[in-house]
Amino acid sequence: MILYTLRRLLAVIPVVFLITLILFLLIHLAPGDPITLLMPEDATPEMIEEVRIRWGLDQPIWVQYFNYLSLVVTGDLGMSFKYGDPVVDVIFSRLPATAELAIIAMIIATIIAIPLGMWAGAHPNTAVDYAGGLFGFLGISMPSFWLGIMLILLLSGTLNLLPSSGRDNFGITDAPITGFNVLDGVLRLNGGQVLDALKYLAMPALALGVNMAGMLMRVTRSSIIDVMHEDYIRTARAKGAPERRVLWFHGLKNALIPILTIVGLELGALLSGSVIIETIFAWPGIGSLLISSINARDYPLVIGTILVYTLIFVVINFVIDLLYPFLDPRVRLG
Repeated sequence: MILYTLRRLLAVIPVVFLITLILFLLIHLAPGDPITLLMPEDATPEMIEEVRIRWGLDQPIWVQYFNYLSLVVTGDLGMSFKYGDPVVDVIFSRLPATAELAIIAMIIATIIAIPLGMWAGAHPNTAVDYAGGLFGFLGISMPSFWLGIMLILLLSGTLNLLPSSGRDNFGITDAPITGFNVLDGVLRLNGGQVLDALKYLAMPALALGVNMAGMLMRVTRSSIIDVMHEDYIRTARAKGAPERRVLWFHGLKNALIPILTIVGLELGALLSGSVIIETIFAWPGIGSLLISSINARDYPLVIGTILVYTLIFVVINFVIDLLYPFLDPRVRLG
C-alpha cells in the first residue's frame, strides 16, 4: 500500500510542473500589457519602466518563469498587481465560497443521481429506466449557465422565493470561523445564518448539481447493470437475501469504483466549471476572482488561481486513487 501511494504521489509532481509551465507561457503570450492598467494615463516612460523593473517584467520570459517557479515551491505565488496583496491571501479569502458551492452541488447531484441510477440499473428497459435515461440526457445536455438564468427568472424574478445574487444578507453573517457560511452557522447554533446561507446557495448549487447528476446517473446505471449479472449476485439471491440488500449492499459496493472515479472528476469540474455560475450569481468565489484578474491582466493572480484549481483537481484524483485499494483489493495487490 505504501509503494502504491508513493507511485501515485510521484506521478503528481511532473503534472504540476507541466501545468505551471503551460500556464505561464499562455498568460504571457496573451495580448495586453499589465503595466498599462497599473499606471495612470499621464505616466511618463520613466515611471512605466520603473514599475516594469519593480515587478520583474523587464526580464526574459524564461528568467521570469524560473523566478516564479522558485517562489511556487516555497508556497509563495507572488503579489497581485491589482490588489497589492499576496496572491495566496487573495485566493484563500475567496476559496471557501467556491468550495462550499461545489460541496453543496455535489451533495445535490449524489442524492439525485445515485438512487435514480441504482433503480434504473436494477430495472433495465422499464419505465423507471426510461425516465432515468431522460433525466440523464437532459442533465448532460443542459448548460449549467442556461439553467442558472432560468432559475433566476423563475424562482427570483417571478416567484420571488430566493435571492438572485450574492452570498448572504448584510448583518446576518458574523465574522467567519471556517469561511463556510452554513458550517459557521451550525457551529454558532445560529439557525438564521444557516437558513440564509442555504437560500443563497440553492440556485447556483442546483444549476451546477443537475449537470453533474446527469453524468453520475448514467455511470451508476451502467455499473449496476454490469455487476448485477455477476456470480456473487446470483449466490446472494440463491441464499435468500432480500433484493434490496442484494442491490444496495452487494451491487453498489462492487460498482463503486467507476462511480467514485466520476465523482472525483466531476468534483474537480465543479470547481473549475463554477466560473460562469459564479459570474451569473455574483458569487464571491475564486471563479469570479479569475474573471476579474484576467480583465486586469493580473499575471500572478491569474496563474495562481488556475494553479490552485489544478492542485485541487490533482489532490482530489490522488485521494480517489488512494481509495481504490480499499474498494477493490486487486488494485492494491497489482
